[in-house]
Amino acid sequence: MNMKQPYEANIGDSDLYGCPAGFAESVLGMDLYPVQYDVLRALEAPGACISFRSCNEGGKTKRVICAAILWHLTMFPKGHVISTSGSFRQIKDQLLPALHAYANRFPKWSFLHTPRIETETINCFWEGFSTNDAGKFEGHHADADAPLMIIVDEAKTVKDDIFEAIERCKPTRLLIASSPGYAEGEFYRSQTTRAKFYRRFVQRATDCPHWKTADIAKLRDKWGESHPLYKSMVMAEFMESVVDAVINLKALEDLMANPPVEQRARNTATERKAFCDFAWGGDGDENVLAYRDGNVVTLEETFRADNLHAICGRFIAAFTRLGLKPHQIDGDEGGGGKLICDQLAAMGWRINRVNNGAASRVSDHYANLAAEMWFEGAQKIARREIILPDDDDLRAQMLDRKRVPNARGKLALENKSEMRKRGVESPDRADAVFGAMTSVRRLESVSLGSHGPAGSFAQQLRDWCDSQDVAEGMMPGSYFG
Repeated sequence: MNMKQPYEANIGDSDLYGCPAGFAESVLGMDLYPVQYDVLRALEAPGACISFRSCNEGGKTKRVICAAILWHLTMFPKGHVISTSGSFRQIKDQLLPALHAYANRFPKWSFLHTPRIETETINCFWEGFSTNDAGKFEGHHADADAPLMIIVDEAKTVKDDIFEAIERCKPTRLLIASSPGYAEGEFYRSQTTRAKFYRRFVQRATDCPHWKTADIAKLRDKWGESHPLYKSMVMAEFMESVVDAVINLKALEDLMANPPVEQRARNTATERKAFCDFAWGGDGDENVLAYRDGNVVTLEETFRADNLHAICGRFIAAFTRLGLKPHQIDGDEGGGGKLICDQLAAMGWRINRVNNGAASRVSDHYANLAAEMWFEGAQKIARREIILPDDDDLRAQMLDRKRVPNARGKLALENKSEMRKRGVESPDRADAVFGAMTSVRRLESVSLGSHGPAGSFAQQLRDWCDSQDVAEGMMPGSYFG
């Protein structure tokens, strides 16, 4: 069967220009994939209610949604389009640039950055926003000569009350589209229990010519066919809870879709923190530098190397670029990490040495420091307190590590050797990110009684005093007797 043949519900004999799919190809010059063509063809019929589930990077926003908006504004001079999303970044960084790319084809229209498009006809417009306020949809209704199209992008994280508000608007056409996330919410139901109310479409990576077979196989071999990230990104399948995972899947998906307001460090001494996860010795693990500025965490370095001086040189270059002081940097000295910490100290960087197997600093509830960092980080994710890097490997590693029973009833993590037995790689990026999410070590709590080993709190304080030209025992606001 030809994938581009019209389906039964299509409007009679409308020409290619008059249908969204034909408009996308003949007017906008898009080369639609078969599923994309079918989605737009289905949207032609008044009363169309479409649920479109797509793999990652499947073109749902830049092709399907962009074409639907421009077609509706062209075909219905008194109509308008409202689009929302689970994340404003999706509108600002994906949809808005895609629409503006076609501005030269519509010279009489105003392409604004609010974001909004206004045509030459009064009250014919597109408006995009992201909201948790159902009241934002009040006042938008369809009339016989003024059809209304409502589009919900990244619908997996849009709350149910928003869909209820959309229902009250009685749109002429409704398109909800998303990559699949956690198996919950109206988008999930539109593809499952409420499927009879929608015309459903699914686009997998294998349906997209730009996805290479070798890339799909690489992701499958890396994470496994049952991993939630592979199932979502490639197979466009909804994700179920990961049994015994430390990080709650739904909480992580919600955070990535709706991060908190960015709050950069106001006190650079205490609100900027870096964590190094070292790898040296030919085990194939990554060297990672994660950096937190206020509530924003970034992955500054991720690399593999087996030359000690090259590893240290790359970390030092990053420390300098970020303007960090040694007391703001923690480094895992486990395994080969000790040699790297020693070499960094010899090169003038006495960073804080951390052993993830050591006792927890803040609570007896954790079996060790690694458990403390992961479980405390999990709570920050659940409370949406942090902005994480948009990195697939990081998310996969976060979801891969499991909690294990502890003889003393404490919260414990499976160790890396246990993970390797399951065929799971070392969670180097996740370890570094959770380390960066911890607090900067407090200098004022350090005793000056002895120099201590390289990297100790006492030595860190002495280094700080030397760099600030402060006499021993005379740090402002502190007394050391």
